[in-house]
Amino acid sequence: MTLTSYKHLFQKLWEWSKDPVLLLEEDGTIIKINQASEMVFGYTSKDLAGQSLTKLFLVKSEALFDSAEKCLKKKVKYVTSEGVESLAVLSCESVELGDRFGWMLYVEGEKDQLVQQGLEETADPVIIHHQGTILFANTACLDLLEMGAEEILHRNVFEYIHKDHHTEMEERVRVSNQYRGMEPTKIKLKLPTKDIHVFVAPSPVFFHGKSCTQVYMRNLSENGIQNDLIFGDMRVDMEHQTVYKGEQQIHLSSKEFLILLKLVRSPGEPVTVQTLFESIWGTDSFGDTRTVMVHLSNLRKKIEDDPSHPKLIQTVRGEGYMFSFD
Repeated sequence: MTLTSYKHLFQKLWEWSKDPVLLLEEDGTIIKINQASEMVFGYTSKDLAGQSLTKLFLVKSEALFDSAEKCLKKKVKYVTSEGVESLAVLSCESVELGDRFGWMLYVEGEKDQLVQQGLEETADPVIIHHQGTILFANTACLDLLEMGAEEILHRNVFEYIHKDHHTEMEERVRVSNQYRGMEPTKIKLKLPTKDIHVFVAPSPVFFHGKSCTQVYMRNLSENGIQNDLIFGDMRVDMEHQTVYKGEQQIHLSSKEFLILLKLVRSPGEPVTVQTLFESIWGTDSFGDTRTVMVHLSNLRKKIEDDPSHPKLIQTVRGEGYMFSFD
């Protein structure tokens, strides 16, 4: 197969690329974007069709096309639909669009910066480790552990896990490589001044060029009932990872439980599909976000009185999903 044929084949498959790719008119007007772009930027292809590149990138399109002719890459800022600024490396090449010419723009996002910024803003304590070595701990995590960053970074996460849970956690880390994530569980952390129980929900993430594990934590007091989230007749038992409606236990899959947990932790605030996908399936997963919709649909069937007219998990047009309780 000739080089030209390979190029033609890739152009046919650009929509399925795991890298964000945009198809542009010759003047830089956006024609269409692929699914990976939708996940990174938060806009759908329909949102951006006919728009100027400046809606996304803080750079004039002429500068990008000049770079393309010289086969150069250009580092620019971009802004997501949620107003989050980050950096990306852009490159583009000219392509034939039927009887005219246009451009294909390739985006290499600096994801580490976006991941770190997002995790610093969350109230949930989070650690990211690579095969046990801690690469990142946000402020909420440092506050929970009563430690400074210099005390915890580059140490082994198992130093802080009580010996009674070592074997269990090592096994869970091992199987996570096969199943793309681990079941949430309760473990004991051994700190310099005290031992605490935490609820942990690990998920895979690509960070600093490595496949890592991102662990969300929640402190559990000695009295587990204080950690229940109660909404009318529905109770979310954080300690045992179970949900009840009245006296009846609702059996949820681990992904359904994590979606519900993400929503109920911020009642009344919309959460985007992209956020749900990245926080539960992992930020390096450019898979089909429709899997979120499938799990949401199943979750509604289990917890809503009338799934066809949901009241607890509401759709917020253009923004995502919101847990609502009056």
